[in-house]
Amino acid sequence: MAPKWSPLHCITTHLCNSYRIETTSRNIVSGELHAQFLQAFIPRDRTKLAEEQKRFKEELVQRMESAEHTEQREQNTRAKEENKEENQEIENKGPNEEDNKDNTNEEGNESVGGENSE
Repeated sequence: MAPKWSPLHCITTHLCNSYRIETTSRNIVSGELHAQFLQAFIPRDRTKLAEEQKRFKEELVQRMESAEHTEQREQNTRAKEENKEENQEIENKGPNEEDNKDNTNEEGNESVGGENSE
């Protein structure tokens, strides 16, 4: 007689009406499974399966937190590199040419006031 239930699986990816699943020992099941074939399973407290499910959920949370932490670190690194590049560009530009101009007229004579007096 065939077993009524298959081994316990966890959903890894939701695709519209289908899902990708894996076993509690992290073996990926090939293909996709339609939602109508899935049923929620809640193991009884203090059973071996309940303990396995608890450990699996804890590991999953740790993996997700680790991935988020890694992503945040990468974003911070990119931001620091962008700021460094911007600072280098500012340093390379130096002062504006307007600031370097002397108060001289076209003939090279200093001008006093607003007009040249000859």
